[in-house]
Amino acid sequence: MPKPVTCLPHPDRTIIAATTTAIATRRTFLSFATARAAAAALACAFALHLAFPPAGWWWLAPFAFAPLWLGRWLLLGLPIVAELTFNKPWAYAIARIGTHWTASALAAAAIASALVVARRPRFATPMLVCAALCALTINDTALKIGRWPYVVDRTAYARAATLRASGEPALVPRPQEGVYAVAAANPRVALRRYAPGEAGYCPAYDTNARAFFASLGAGTWPANLGLCGGVPVARPPAATSGAAP
Repeated sequence: MPKPVTCLPHPDRTIIAATTTAIATRRTFLSFATARAAAAALACAFALHLAFPPAGWWWLAPFAFAPLWLGRWLLLGLPIVAELTFNKPWAYAIARIGTHWTASALAAAAIASALVVARRPRFATPMLVCAALCALTINDTALKIGRWPYVVDRTAYARAATLRASGEPALVPRPQEGVYAVAAANPRVALRRYAPGEAGYCPAYDTNARAFFASLGAGTWPANLGLCGGVPVARPPAATSGAAP
């Protein structure tokens, strides 16, 4: 009997095509950087940096570690692993989900998981369960239990909008990148270069439920509480508006 025809691509051909595309894309980028006299960060300048070994690779967990079933084809992911672990020149460990550094790794893990599910459909249910658990427990976003959406800092936004419309020159401190994002339409506004050890950065997440609901009109804003980058803080640094929304 003739074999049934399916619409699923052959896993091996898919991986080879993805690898070929990645190599061609990187070659194009390096050629463009050379033509522009720019210095690209090459692997020869890297050094081993494993600041968060256990937490840095958790993004395989939502896929129930299905990519590990690809066997020898996992070797094609070694360049991505090298980029995430040999990143000594950078300011922080880039093996963190949610940053643009891990976009390629996450995409590769998703493609690999899809190929595994095509071969072993039983992986589909564990992947859904693991994805839900990871989103609520170890996820590095506001979706994690105990975190709340950011509060809109209308005072800080108004200042940034005024700077954008003024046309005046300004050098925005690195911890105030949000101000720069709003005011960048003003070509005379620049962002100060990163300086290791610089103070004034805001907390990463909002963990104050009372402040969040108060910003929506449900309840009163807590006393002696200001905003820093949309995060309620007890004593906002100079970068904050210090005002309730």
